[in-house]
Amino acid sequence: MKMKRYVLLLCLVSLSLSALPALYITQPVRHIDARNLAMGDVQGSNAEGLYALFMNPAGIVRKNEAIVHAGGLGVSAALEPELVTAAQDYAQHFQGVGSIPEMNELLSHADFRNGVGASESHVLGASFYGLAAGINYNTDFLVRQFSLEEPVSMDYQFGLTMAGGGSVRLKLGKNDLYVGASVRKEYQAFSQAQIVTDSAADLVANWEFQDDIPAVLASGIAFDAGVMYSADPFMLSLTVRDIGGTTLTCQESTFSEAVNLFTDSREALAKIYSPSEFFDPSGIKPTFEGEYIEDLVIPMSIIVGGGVDLNLFDALRLQLLGEYRVSTEYITSLQIPDNTSPDTFWQDLHLGAELDLLDMFQIRAGINQGYLTGGVGLSFIRFFSLIDLSMNLTYYSWEAGSYAGQSQTEALKFDVILSL
Repeated sequence: MKMKRYVLLLCLVSLSLSALPALYITQPVRHIDARNLAMGDVQGSNAEGLYALFMNPAGIVRKNEAIVHAGGLGVSAALEPELVTAAQDYAQHFQGVGSIPEMNELLSHADFRNGVGASESHVLGASFYGLAAGINYNTDFLVRQFSLEEPVSMDYQFGLTMAGGGSVRLKLGKNDLYVGASVRKEYQAFSQAQIVTDSAADLVANWEFQDDIPAVLASGIAFDAGVMYSADPFMLSLTVRDIGGTTLTCQESTFSEAVNLFTDSREALAKIYSPSEFFDPSGIKPTFEGEYIEDLVIPMSIIVGGGVDLNLFDALRLQLLGEYRVSTEYITSLQIPDNTSPDTFWQDLHLGAELDLLDMFQIRAGINQGYLTGGVGLSFIRFFSLIDLSMNLTYYSWEAGSYAGQSQTEALKFDVILSL
């Protein structure tokens, strides 16, 4: 009974903090891994181990692991036949066949109405005995042009999260209750612009105007909490993200500096794997030197989810998951509005499923903000019971507009996870 009171108290405190004033708001970069994106971006009831730090900290204690590196690459583009053929020709020069074609020749076959861009992500860290610490690093870049008569819309986001947290598992009869909390240090850079040009392809291939585009660099500290209740085969979860609203201190910058922040942080991340730098990861922390603008606030969000986890014939595992994210409105441009529109029902709904065969091959599908997602995964047999290697390929789609159905964006993502 006492534990139930503690869980209820945690929920009530988190809900009361939502009444705190939030002057301005922004949407963070949170596309973490290909597996969850394939399952409709369900995060709350699917969290375990290190990844739970960035999703639902209650799941940390569910898995002991040390992720040596999880790296992912994503490409946003409508996969039309002309673009696929051009991409194959472009890739041939890596095999020593043919000359290197021009990048803008490849991009001329892309449909910029759907959006053309790329993403990159890296995760490393460890979770043992309910404690976890890790780094999540990602960037997203997207260019759109709905018609030749309209300007090109460019969106760039960079996010670096350094997090730590813990969770405990409590036995309630035959069932389990997981309770956890975490703290995140957030670094973000984002830039948006409307650019008049005759060719979006030439624009992407030649970035000679980078210093003319404004950008914002931001940093702040965030707190998360969560609970998970497992009554085999059912699971319920509650996650409270950005408790009380996460204040980001913002400085003015340029698109060029924002991209340099991305490249410098990636180089610092690579140094961690050097024997001389392994125990000194401080260099990964970005340095902001621009003029202070003002504070933005990431609004608190409450994620309610659940699902079922079934073992079938000792060879198949089926997971059916769903969640709904109750959050306040987000801004969609660097022009901070006095009033913004709240999310629609579909924007906050996430559904996913995974069929796992012999713990080696996975088939996934889901619905993310009203759009279909899907993917496959391959988990290799452990080498000497020490190393796990898995690969995931995902197609996912999300809403880039202010309401579901306004502006669909599609992407493919591939990631490789090496863990101990």
